[in-house]
Amino acid sequence: MPQQTNHPSWEAAEQQAAERLIVIALEEDFGQRGDVTSLMFIDPARTGRVRIATRKPGRIAGVPIIPLVLQQIDPTIKYKLDGADGDELQSGQSIAVLEGAVQKILMAERTILNFMTHLSGVATLTSSYVAKAQGTKAQILDTRKTLPGYRLLEKYAVRCGGGCNHRMGLYDAVMLKDNHLASMTHKAPAELISSVREKFADISIIIEIDQLDQMPSVLSWKPDVILLDNMSNEDMTKALKIRDQHNKDVLLEASGGINLQTVAAIANTGVDRISVGELTHSAPALDLGFDWIER
Repeated sequence: MPQQTNHPSWEAAEQQAAERLIVIALEEDFGQRGDVTSLMFIDPARTGRVRIATRKPGRIAGVPIIPLVLQQIDPTIKYKLDGADGDELQSGQSIAVLEGAVQKILMAERTILNFMTHLSGVATLTSSYVAKAQGTKAQILDTRKTLPGYRLLEKYAVRCGGGCNHRMGLYDAVMLKDNHLASMTHKAPAELISSVREKFADISIIIEIDQLDQMPSVLSWKPDVILLDNMSNEDMTKALKIRDQHNKDVLLEASGGINLQTVAAIANTGVDRISVGELTHSAPALDLGFDWIER
């Protein structure tokens, strides 16, 4: 049986994003003619059973995609889900079994796998980062470095891997980076931050710094998070001491060039958050496949 690990909720937003992308994916695949190979070479009356299975161990994400694709191609195909998003599966374990017209199952195969191998790859890589930070207080977060159109699904997959979501877009948090600070209006940053809080009570304020001597002044602006960009572990440890002296409520986030070889040491500095772009922009696909079941 699958090992139950982390099962985030698949909400209406993820459902709608998946439905939009599935329509695009099928349009790309079928064009004006449909699946010529299956239509010309497979008897439409032939039925069969197929198992979607893991070829390598990993964390699963994207199981709700299966019925959504089948609904578009052939609602009469029966399916049984053996795995749930967030399950950690070993090689060869079943995720789902499909039964119905072979021609239509073949039409659905690549679209299902394209979604699931990518999202499961994101979940699997995230779970590796989370494991490295285990025993510390550091949360592993994603970034906005996502494939256009896939953001909600990729960030959902991060949650399947045990990670946490950073801001979804430019609309739900203020993040002042070096280019913003260099181009800012004449008003004092603290005054602007106060104005943001008056207008948008639910928005968090994140300010990026890359030099330790920026800490005291930025802390005086009372942000929610200070992002420590490409700082050494030694400087991050010093930043924690400065933060504790001035305002313990401000969270410290490590970012920039973090990988699986460095994340454990960074987590052990005591930072509250670690954001990793690789979770979404460079996650290798998890190998999954369709295996026909003999009757």
